[in-house]
Amino acid sequence: MATTPASLAAAAAATAAPEPRGIRPPRAPVHRLRLRHHATRVGCSTVSVSTRPATTTTTTTTRSQPPPPQPPQAAEPLQRRWGPTERRKGADILVEALGRCGVRDVFGYPGGASMEIHQALTRSPAIRNHLLLHEQGEAFAASGYARSSGRPGVCVATSGPGATNLVSALADAHLDSVPLVAITGQVPRRMIGTDAFQETPIVELTRSITKHNYLVLDVDDIPRVINEAFFLATTGRPGPVLVDIPKDIQQQMAKPSPPPPPPPPTMATTAAAAAAALSAAATAKTGRKNHQRHHVLPARGRVGAAAVRCSAVSPVTPPSPAPPATPLRPWGPAEPRKGADILVEALERCGVSDVFAYPGGASMEIHQALTRSPVITNHLFRHEQGEAFAASGYARASGRVGVCVATSGPGATNLVSALADALLDSVPMVAITGQVPRRMIGTDAFQETPIVEVTRSITKHNYLVLDVEDIPRVIQEAFFLASSGRPGPVLVDIPKDIQQQMAVPVWDTSMNLPGYIARLPKPPATELLEQVLRLVGESRRPILYVGGGCSASGDELRWFVELTGIPVTTTLMGLGNFPSDDPLSLRMLGMHGTVYANYAVDKADLLLAFGVRFDDRVTGKIEAFASRAKIVHIDIDPAEIGKNKQPHVSICADVKLALQGLNALLQQSTTKTSSDFSAWHNELDQQKREFPLGYKTFGEEIPPQYAIQVLDELTKGEAIIATGVGQHQMWAAQYYTYKRPRQWLSSAGLGAMGFGLPAAAGASVANPGVTVVDIDGDGSFLMNIQELALIRIENLPVKVMVLNNQHLGMVVQWEDRFYKANRAHTYLGNPECESEIYPDFVTIAKGFNIPAVRVTKKSEVRAAIKKMLETPGPYLLDIIVPHQEHVLPMIPSGGAFKDMILDGDGRTVY
Repeated sequence: MATTPASLAAAAAATAAPEPRGIRPPRAPVHRLRLRHHATRVGCSTVSVSTRPATTTTTTTTRSQPPPPQPPQAAEPLQRRWGPTERRKGADILVEALGRCGVRDVFGYPGGASMEIHQALTRSPAIRNHLLLHEQGEAFAASGYARSSGRPGVCVATSGPGATNLVSALADAHLDSVPLVAITGQVPRRMIGTDAFQETPIVELTRSITKHNYLVLDVDDIPRVINEAFFLATTGRPGPVLVDIPKDIQQQMAKPSPPPPPPPPTMATTAAAAAAALSAAATAKTGRKNHQRHHVLPARGRVGAAAVRCSAVSPVTPPSPAPPATPLRPWGPAEPRKGADILVEALERCGVSDVFAYPGGASMEIHQALTRSPVITNHLFRHEQGEAFAASGYARASGRVGVCVATSGPGATNLVSALADALLDSVPMVAITGQVPRRMIGTDAFQETPIVEVTRSITKHNYLVLDVEDIPRVIQEAFFLASSGRPGPVLVDIPKDIQQQMAVPVWDTSMNLPGYIARLPKPPATELLEQVLRLVGESRRPILYVGGGCSASGDELRWFVELTGIPVTTTLMGLGNFPSDDPLSLRMLGMHGTVYANYAVDKADLLLAFGVRFDDRVTGKIEAFASRAKIVHIDIDPAEIGKNKQPHVSICADVKLALQGLNALLQQSTTKTSSDFSAWHNELDQQKREFPLGYKTFGEEIPPQYAIQVLDELTKGEAIIATGVGQHQMWAAQYYTYKRPRQWLSSAGLGAMGFGLPAAAGASVANPGVTVVDIDGDGSFLMNIQELALIRIENLPVKVMVLNNQHLGMVVQWEDRFYKANRAHTYLGNPECESEIYPDFVTIAKGFNIPAVRVTKKSEVRAAIKKMLETPGPYLLDIIVPHQEHVLPMIPSGGAFKDMILDGDGRTVY
């Protein structure tokens, strides 16, 4: 029998002890506290990486085989070191509140905004966390737990993609009346509304698919909110309740308020209590005794089923020849055709040649119409989230609008994470969803979800099409909205009866967007551009801070730098917009940016911010960011001007037009076009020499940075690179050389794990024949591993290079630095056999008929990567790396340049 999240949860619920009256005795923790392996430094060497990869220097000492990892030390007793009235963190108050509600099993996947909750769970003597490998899986497991036990299921997820991955399960629980309490981490309160890293308005997003939801803004409210959440989830018609808790609330110290009486633990007792209360009220009103009849149902016996003998297998007859083919579209231009065919023709007229679609009941008509298209190819991914990330990868790598199609209900909700990701990263996407017929909307029909309401806060615009004649106009508007101004995702929801309705399309219908068009930015004023150049002329330490908004203006940017001589640093989204091997490149800035890039911003007297949004992972402590500099901000989105950092000069315009104007003014000028910034260049070159990117080696252990360096050398920096999210993402940003725009594909704003493989496949579709490499982590890769099927079936040249450390590496790094290395559900291997690599990606890949190899020694890496690149079609390379490695440099969240961490790893005690 197949094992699913729901079946695992049902087994956990079935084997659980009867409901306790209080908190049950402590249970033996299952791998709650995992101490780091204290590896002896053997054959240690230091590798320094200069800004020019060709000049990488390595200093190697005697190398020997590292000893096997030592077993974990005995863990301290799990206990809470405070009395009932003493102060403790909000996360501990939350976990205690769950315990008082009778919770003993939760399903949680850790992340940055939920780390405190997971740390608190390791201190709980009563609650056990079950680590599933995807937030959607954990939520369905909680649902299976609730369905099979009658007790509320509890799931915990981080902010951003962790929260959006719960949406399908919440919608499912809402329709099926399943008592579910979903607890999500959120960015700190001061960052809400700033588009911070992994920020998603999950309360707004889930309002129409939950029974109730909360955003906790006061730590003292946690006991009451949890008590209410369980009461709401289990009383009346059961359903899901979401509780969103900012990280600073989780960290805040407080004394828990006296707990209110917990709600009844099960749906049955709740219903009985409610019935008894109603009965008592009726008796008091009428003064009569209420005689109740008790009906006892006979016990169900097993129904004896007669044995059925299987019939013999008849010989296979050869299939009859196919009927003669008919024309794909047997109608003329003025003849009626189905709404689905009008939709597909409208996509063709918008230049679409590839769509990413997974069929279902409410989208079958669209798929049938796609088979009649002579122009459009559908790429069948194996999950709607995979198809949506593929559409995003297609758009990022090509600049064209990516199109995905999904059915109603779970098909539509599975797109949510990718839509939120596209909104934060300004990716042009059009998502088309099927919907139940118009007459069934609002009736809770099968697979009905109000996807327009769900996605309103995470799309640029969305439509519900209620007239077949609107399809040509709506599709034209959707593509215009997605690709104009600041790009973003647009959703079009089309009921099934509209898809089936016959009509004659009118193609020359004009768009109806007067307000939007009127608000589009105008070309930049010449006087503002001249003011920018005056500031450049007056400065002595200028710096260009370049983001994803410059992806369409790489040529103009390079020409501007050549004319002015201003050094350039890029954001994570801006990698490749300026060649990272250029002498004036400072590579990436921010939390894991280079020392010299962050130094330049800290010391600059002029900051030219082009196509950026002053994200928290770049700025850190916003007051200290570029505090000595005058700031010029050019961006196409007026909402970003002054939102996080107030500029001295702001220009709301297309960066491409602004750079063209600046270059024209520089070329027309009769004075010297390039100021003398040689002293500034020398100062930054000195920083490059003093603080190069570097790492240490330990015998034959494979440094993940080294593997990426070798990949860079063998591909000559020409491959398209996609990544998941985590440590491997940062190393790929640091150690690969990006030479052109649209070469780097990563979920930067939302930080969605599982992005890498489908995005790489989408990029390969957009760039036929070009080598695309997915540099992934084992945790991220597992989240959409099913898309190995697509790259095999279509024989795409997608190479998957997994940096496998058996852990959630970035969360482990924070545990090492800030939580005394307490492992709170971050080990992804098999705790009963830590010496084996689990799961076996090589075997899994071979199941998809994809060649795969595992390497465990540094001396094997170069040959393995060379073979990967030379093998036609898809390939998987599983590189085993130490989990103690840290991404450095690192500026702690909310810190400034002076707080930068330059050394250390998981082998060090902090």
